Amino acid sequence: MKLDATDRLLLRLLQQDARRSQKELAHIAGISREAMRRRIARLRREGVIRRFTVEVSLPEGQSRGTDLAQVLFLLRLNGVRCSHIAAFVGDWPELLACWTVSGEHDIAVLVEAAGLGELNRLREKLERHPSVTGITTLHLSRTWCRRF
Repeated sequence: MKLDATDRLLLRLLQQDARRSQKELAHIAGISREAMRRRIARLRREGVIRRFTVEVSLPEGQSRGTDLAQVLFLLRLNGVRCSHIAAFVGDWPELLACWTVSGEHDIAVLVEAAGLGELNRLREKLERHPSVTGITTLHLSRTWCRRF
């Protein structure tokens, strides 16, 4: 099954808060409640959504064992348009966001994966792309504020 941008958005929203109402999900995604309901039903039927769960906050020093790591890749390109890289990463299920940026880098790619092995695999895919001339990796370690 291929996930489109709306599917990925709904999955991220549900991962953040699985108790969000259908009305709220539809509003954020910019689709009707019925279209949202059909998408969620399809994602469940296809096994993309296996269950709805609760996230707990454990005392410092204790781990849930299922934490996902987030990395921001900052890429320098050899003159190719950023849209080519955005298309290259657009189908990655690990992709959270992709931005054109100013400064010494051309594009920023935010991904989330289970562990360093997966993150290294994604970095290697980016490094092998013929348009990428340089890559800086920023491991995101603690979230102080989040508005989405």
